[in-house]
Amino acid sequence: MLGVRRTSVTAVARTLQETGLIKYARGKIQIVDAEALQASACECYGFGQDALRKAARASQEVTGGLMRCGCRSIGCMASAS
Repeated sequence: MLGVRRTSVTAVARTLQETGLIKYARGKIQIVDAEALQASACECYGFGQDALRKAARASQEVTGGLMRCGCRSIGCMASAS
């Protein structure tokens, strides 16, 4: 949600929290149900994930595979292979 006003982010976060998909407090977001959150997203979500994976693979090819994150976060593109 880059480039979006804080009030818009707060309104969407409140809605997602009320449906039990996330917990939101003081600018911190915790995903409670990732599968349901993904299911509620529009078809653009998959397109964005594919684009990030391609960019991560291209970056690894350029750096000779030296790009390793190690954070092990779900969805982290730096650790994608």
